[in-house]
Amino acid sequence: MKVLLVVPMVPQADGLGALPKLLHAQLLALAPRCELTVLGSFGELPGQAEAAAALRASGLDAHFVDRRRSRSAWRRWQVRAELATSWARHPWPWRAVSRSAGLQPLLDRLAAQRRFDLIALEDNSFSILRLPAATPLVLTEIEAIRAAPDVPGSARTMRPTALLRKHDWRRWESFQPRAWAGADLVQTYSRGDAERIAARAPALAARVRANPFGIESPATPTASPEASETILFAGTFTHPPNRDAVRWLAAEIMPALRPLR
Repeated sequence: MKVLLVVPMVPQADGLGALPKLLHAQLLALAPRCELTVLGSFGELPGQAEAAAALRASGLDAHFVDRRRSRSAWRRWQVRAELATSWARHPWPWRAVSRSAGLQPLLDRLAAQRRFDLIALEDNSFSILRLPAATPLVLTEIEAIRAAPDVPGSARTMRPTALLRKHDWRRWESFQPRAWAGADLVQTYSRGDAERIAARAPALAARVRANPFGIESPATPTASPEASETILFAGTFTHPPNRDAVRWLAAEIMPALRPLR
């Protein structure tokens, strides 16, 4: 089976945050079982360019768009203008516009060279891409809900950037169901997200599958990072659920544990 895997960042075992690690584990599981092609992009995140080069050097059929900032100020402003124009012309959220930028020409070239039996989009942002017709499509929905932007105040008192953020957030309400409807199968990481999709789009409930992810742990964990009286909370705090979880840990869990010492 020939599978095209479209990823939002380069699979990387030691990448920043959970997603590159998860994608790397997924890649390791899929590669021996199918003829795999990986399509994605990388930007300024540490290690992503090197991880992309390593995947290509490994013999994997991997294709990545280099989206690191240009040294040319004119080119940077040109890119911003192109993205802003695309956002203004379409009902797409900014994340979909920015994450998919530059991928369409490469996707078109790959589709012209070979036929895929399955396309897997590892982010709903990629639903705006023009995909080969009649090819089964699996979409991974990382989050079935979007946290509201932290932009307090009325429309009269908001600054223009805050108004734009709020308008962009509203686009998700219609964008996500359209993305789900275009897929033959929608995969989520939790039953809660699967239930939310079924509630928002009842006609699609039969297409939704909860597929909890897992990353293989080392057989013998190393003790070198251990530090007495220390707890590590691993998370990317630009992600609202992670911020909520660490507040819960600090405000509710830890006070209940202290008397047990």
